[in-house]
Amino acid sequence: MIQKVSIIIPVYNAEKYIDRCLKSIANQTLGKFEVIIVNDCSTDNSKNLINNFIKEDSRFRLINHTENMGAMCARETGYTNAIADYLLFVDSDDYLPLNAIELLYNKIVNEDADIVIGGMKYVNSKKTISIYSPPIKIFCNNEEIVKSFLRGTIHGGIASNIYKRSLFQIDFMTFKGMSISEDSLMSFQLIDNVNKVAVLNEIVYYYFMNENSSSHNINMQGFKSKINADKFVYRKYCKNRNYTSELNAFIIRSIGRLVLSGCPKEYLIDAYDFVDVKKLMRLSNIYRYLRDYKVIISFLLYHFNIYKSKINGNV
Repeated sequence: MIQKVSIIIPVYNAEKYIDRCLKSIANQTLGKFEVIIVNDCSTDNSKNLINNFIKEDSRFRLINHTENMGAMCARETGYTNAIADYLLFVDSDDYLPLNAIELLYNKIVNEDADIVIGGMKYVNSKKTISIYSPPIKIFCNNEEIVKSFLRGTIHGGIASNIYKRSLFQIDFMTFKGMSISEDSLMSFQLIDNVNKVAVLNEIVYYYFMNENSSSHNINMQGFKSKINADKFVYRKYCKNRNYTSELNAFIIRSIGRLVLSGCPKEYLIDAYDFVDVKKLMRLSNIYRYLRDYKVIISFLLYHFNIYKSKINGNV
């Protein structure tokens, strides 16, 4: 059977959620796919659960890392072993609606796009928290695509997206010990070779708000990971004046998110040493971003300390 889509699942200590994730994929309406599960040295029962599952379905295979390398390296192991022309990434605590792969595959083939971005529902164990349902649109110009990523019009994560596998024939830069923002870092390296992005507003991904995951419990290492990713993005585009406004908005939103996560303002001023934070965050600049409510919220978070610092570890 010719596989249409390769689905990559990095796994680390996911025994509570992995069965739900795998079942949601096994029951998809589009059946011609392969699933590459990369076990990143889990210390719980994840490996045994996966082995029991894949005995019943030959479309699933397991690759075991010999050392813990992080989610980005696990994804790399997955896509370098993939055989299909299109790639989809799913985190082990997330899951898919039954027609997700079919919707994404049909869209990327029919539009001949490099990337298709779908809608996403944020859920916890009790209810839906929020919904990301972007308006249908086609981006056909690389500069427009980059600006849309920087503005947040196109989300910088990799969940709910499908990609041409040919985009991944590059060496990705990453940072040792990176715990968050590794998917955003990957996205901003991928888009160098992207000339067409299609947006699908139907829900194709359930993002589980796992309170125990690194993205929801940001510590000192997490703050550093996020800032390193922002530094990479800033240096990548700062010399191109066409991106100045979008790049500044990108950094402002990042600072706002970190303040919301409990990162002290004083630390941010020092850590963002590649920009002048005090100058960038002047309230007098707010008028430039009146159409971007996320930037406005970031200004308010920064200046009025709405949230108290809750950093885990010493600054």
